[in-house]
Amino acid sequence: MAELTISADVIDFIMAAARNTYPNEFIGLLRMREGVVKEVVIPPLSTYGQSFSSFRHDMLPADENVVGIVHSHPSRSSQPSRQDLNLFAQSGRYHMIICYPYRLEDISLYDKDGKRAEYKVVD
Repeated sequence: MAELTISADVIDFIMAAARNTYPNEFIGLLRMREGVVKEVVIPPLSTYGQSFSSFRHDMLPADENVVGIVHSHPSRSSQPSRQDLNLFAQSGRYHMIICYPYRLEDISLYDKDGKRAEYKVVD
């Protein structure tokens, strides 16, 4: 799997959204334009809790530019849970998890099978 390229603005948004949602989890969709993830889309009717976040797949418009999901963990672990792995299998190619305290070094990227993937941040 190729490395995911993501804009610095999106990384800043993800870190801020995770901090602002804490102690609940945050969830969003990664939207790519011109080979770079340039936007996080907040799904309609998203649910945020202290040990989960979810959205209704049937409420999403068809969007071929959405390449995966990002969500936060209010703990210090960015390891995917069993529920995360189930979500990965049905939701795009890339899955980003940011854990507390929500810094750049707290972000991990996984493929749809739950294997670590690489990403790079660009301006």
